[in-house]
Amino acid sequence: IGDRWRMTSGDEAGISFAIKNIHTLRSIKDGVADIESQGEATSDTTSTLLMGYDVVADLTGQQQGSYSMDIRTGMLMNCKVSTEIEGKIQLMGRDIPVKISTGVTMNGRKIK
Repeated sequence: IGDRWRMTSGDEAGISFAIKNIHTLRSIKDGVADIESQGEATSDTTSTLLMGYDVVADLTGQQQGSYSMDIRTGMLMNCKVSTEIEGKIQLMGRDIPVKISTGVTMNGRKIK
């Protein structure tokens, strides 16, 4: 309980992001681990082709999540992850303000 580990993930569909998370083991009950994560999202500041236009993104944000995982199988049982990102995209010499919000919820169960 209390152990922490770092994990970096990314998304390269469209604007490239790197999300650096720190995961913390909160508890283990009945063979299910409760894990919490918090992280920072940053965009790649190189030029990207988006909808036929070269754009440069300057975006940053936060990601928070909670996970329930079966410790025997490693199977993810439930999760809830939310990400809030803000910044600007430079397109044809203009700065366009951008705000991106995403959320993922997954609910599972054991079949006995």
